[in-house]
Amino acid sequence: MRLWLKMQIMSKYGTQRAFAAACQKSDAWASELVVGVRKPTEEEWALIREKLDIDQEDELYSHA
Repeated sequence: MRLWLKMQIMSKYGTQRAFAAACQKSDAWASELVVGVRKPTEEEWALIREKLDIDQEDELYSHA
């Protein structure tokens, strides 16, 4: 599980559903990211960083 990602999502959006909506993705997409079932593509990482205001150099990005 990517707890760091879940914490970032909860802090900024309150719910995974709200984060998924902001990304124009499904609830399942967000859940699979958090659980670790889905490995994000480079395009998805760019979207995640944009929506969560995470710098690529940020410590959290290294947990991918």
